[in-house]
Amino acid sequence: MQHQVQRIVSALGGTQTGVVPHSLASPFTLTIMKEKVPVVVRNPSATGFYSVVPYNKFAILTRKGVMVSAVNPAYPSPLLLQWRVPANSENYDKVELCSQLSFTAGLLYNNPDAVMTLVTQNVP
Repeated sequence: MQHQVQRIVSALGGTQTGVVPHSLASPFTLTIMKEKVPVVVRNPSATGFYSVVPYNKFAILTRKGVMVSAVNPAYPSPLLLQWRVPANSENYDKVELCSQLSFTAGLLYNNPDAVMTLVTQNVP
């Protein structure tokens, strides 16, 4: 991945009571990464079959400073979501990619307790 944009979380609201926004000592950042130049499929066979299909890579990275004890400094906790998309599928089968993204976002949005159980108790 070549191109990335990074932002900091400088303000919080809603249910974020007790959460610390970004600081040098306790980072809270969002980084979005993508290919600088997307790859494409090339040279299909006479029947239209592609023997090699490259992937375009996208990633969303959040970093949050978290405490491990009262005497330690905050440690970064990176959370990385990677998506490898077969080249040309964004044109040929966009509806399936949208379905995959919607399902993943819905899983995380509707089941944060289950995800935290995985993290805190190592139980899927």
